[in-house]
Amino acid sequence: MYCKLTARLSLFVIIFIIEFSLVFSEAKLEELYPGFNYAEWFKNETGYTPNNQWFGAWVIAPRNDELYIGFATARPAEYDGTLLARWVGEWLLPVGQFSEQGIHCIKWIEDTLYGIGSDPSITDGWDGGNFYRYYPKLGIFEKIRYNTLKKPVLPNVLHSWGFYYDSTKKKFYMSTGSYYPSQYTKNGNDCGSQFDSTLACFGEVWQSYDYGSNWNLNSGGKDNNISSNRVYDIIKFNSVLFITEAELNNTYYLKKSSDEGVSWDVIESLNPSPLFRMCVFNNKLVIAANIARTIYVIDENNNIKTLTMPGALNYSFNVFANVDDKYFITYFSDGSVFSTYDLEKWTELIPSTGRNFVSIAYWDYEKSIVLSERGDTGSIWKYDLTDLLNTGVNKNSETDINYNITNNSISINLNNDKIKNIEITDILGNSIIIRNGINSKNCNIDISELNSGIYFVIIRCGKNYFVKKLLKC
Repeated sequence: MYCKLTARLSLFVIIFIIEFSLVFSEAKLEELYPGFNYAEWFKNETGYTPNNQWFGAWVIAPRNDELYIGFATARPAEYDGTLLARWVGEWLLPVGQFSEQGIHCIKWIEDTLYGIGSDPSITDGWDGGNFYRYYPKLGIFEKIRYNTLKKPVLPNVLHSWGFYYDSTKKKFYMSTGSYYPSQYTKNGNDCGSQFDSTLACFGEVWQSYDYGSNWNLNSGGKDNNISSNRVYDIIKFNSVLFITEAELNNTYYLKKSSDEGVSWDVIESLNPSPLFRMCVFNNKLVIAANIARTIYVIDENNNIKTLTMPGALNYSFNVFANVDDKYFITYFSDGSVFSTYDLEKWTELIPSTGRNFVSIAYWDYEKSIVLSERGDTGSIWKYDLTDLLNTGVNKNSETDINYNITNNSISINLNNDKIKNIEITDILGNSIIIRNGINSKNCNIDISELNSGIYFVIIRCGKNYFVKKLLKC
């Protein structure tokens, strides 16, 4: 009787601790505007009906005590309808519409907000791309499409994907997907077909010295082809330009240029995902790989590491938040949120919520991250980082892990912590082996039955996650 009572009490305590930790995390995840119907508001402001699965705030740009939010009807290049909005206090106010099929890049540069859309739409033709500026002091929102000669400033640009500002040179860069009108018509008005042999579509890189009023072509096109489909993101790191680009045969490359985008070299053996924006953190360039849970990290000496994360990134563009170069925060497809200070050891901030987050941003004024959720019932959330920023990281107390991996078994030993559970997944993130309730410093796992291939071993110690890549021969 006594043993049964003790067991029940122990189980109650465990359940209470788990539920308390979940409630505590949820308590710190606050709705920006509780109960607000963003989809209905968007429809009333724009006249476009949000897609029930993919509507959402695809990009967020904080500024002091305000948030500037880019809403889109659906995924980029899918449906017409976008809206730039301003959140201040307890009010969500419309700023202006991008005449695009999607909005996924807005940036503050000094006192002006700049932005690009995915695909000119509505009344715009496809003779050129658009560029947008908003001056909050003047309350002016403008679209730049034609120059003084009534010619497109971005001729034949179909998709604008990446935008970067070089503050030292006062120079803008834009990466695009473009096309030749005559060949595009022959191709059935379609970019991205793997059967395209007409050179209808290609990627380009543009530059502007006058804050987007006029643009000059750096590279791309028939005579300097850097992509047979489109160039996605663009960023400068260590005085070198980097782009992610896609070919028509569904292969992806990371390329770099040391001459301001005139010529480009492929960085061999890397397979980046062009979907996720690149980010600089703690003087390292972070690029998401086209393999679940994997990132490439390039340091200032051009050394490249392939690292793994405790989850798979969710479909979106803006998935990384840099918190004052102290923490790097992202969300995963199960709705969980993790942080890291070194890109190798990860800490869970928010456990799996099942929410489909679609963008993240660091709001310095509030010392919080802001997360948007897709879908016509989705909301926008704020998570307070005060505890994390005040606590910091004691590197002397980091968990030390020793691995001993053979082709038949894995032996894991912790020096100053206990293993809670271990999960082995394939490269797509599917769970293959799960060991829960270990609660020991040591653990051995038999992997003799695994097929040959690449796997990830995920070790959880409390809220800390450690990931090891495993090659099974």
